[in-house]
Amino acid sequence: MVVSKNIYLADDDTDDHFIFGAALEEICDDYTLTIISSGDELLTTLRTPGVRNPDIVFLDINMPRKNGIETLKVIKEDPKINSLQIVMYSTSSNPLYISQAQQAGACSYFVKPNDFSKLKQLLLKTLSIDWGSYNVPANRQEFIIN
Repeated sequence: MVVSKNIYLADDDTDDHFIFGAALEEICDDYTLTIISSGDELLTTLRTPGVRNPDIVFLDINMPRKNGIETLKVIKEDPKINSLQIVMYSTSSNPLYISQAQQAGACSYFVKPNDFSKLKQLLLKTLSIDWGSYNVPANRQEFIIN
């Protein structure tokens, strides 16, 4: 089990919200999950005074208005929030998206699995990483959590 975490999920798909939350419930003893439906909403939330920064942000790539890569770039340009741990969270394993995420400053890339038990396994692996001492791998294969 993973200990207390403050987790943000930025994803516009309500089915993914439910599945992600259900997986967290099974692997975490104590967590706070904040669900955000767009890149703009994520930026507004992160910049709101008094809001506790998340330990980790799972950021979907394919969202309306401002996609995940665009949102990531804005986060990394803002000195108040640029140190956040951002894991790109997508159904796509497109090498272009992975490369863009890596270049824009994501910590890692997480391909959404179709299998619930695999999702739990990947979330447990991701949430168990000591992000404070983590060095983003230069190798694309190591950048992807699998």
